[in-house]
Amino acid sequence: MTTNLYLNSANALSYAGGRATFKVSWVQYLSEHKNYKVSFSFITSTDSSLTQDDIYLLSIENPGTVFKQIAGGSNSSSTSTNLGFIYVTKTPDSAPHARLMSEHNTNPPIDICGRINEDLLEIAFRDVSGVLSSKTPQFVLFLRFEAI
Repeated sequence: MTTNLYLNSANALSYAGGRATFKVSWVQYLSEHKNYKVSFSFITSTDSSLTQDDIYLLSIENPGTVFKQIAGGSNSSSTSTNLGFIYVTKTPDSAPHARLMSEHNTNPPIDICGRINEDLLEIAFRDVSGVLSSKTPQFVLFLRFEAI
């Protein structure tokens, strides 16, 4: 079973400081006792504040489930809720503006154990040092949940 979730920042309950909150009733779409392989594609509208040096990590802030992913650190490792990276791209028709994007095959899928439990889904993008982005371009995110 595969479930695709479409999120548009224009429909978010709130969106500021690199974090968007959406209402999602997971119980209607995902089984509680299954694991899922999650992949995504992401694109923003063009934005003059984005530069070629911008690179961000896209994450689910409050999944209420376990991601089978490890984040290494200087002293120890921990679990991570990052979905993958999003990067700046410029297209000839958008110059001098740029957009953030990630295609469905840019990042490897991640595995989650069980259904996401929180009905308020927080999607965030942070720079590589972990700081929430202050930029808030409008975006569209497709999340694909494939039962494994």
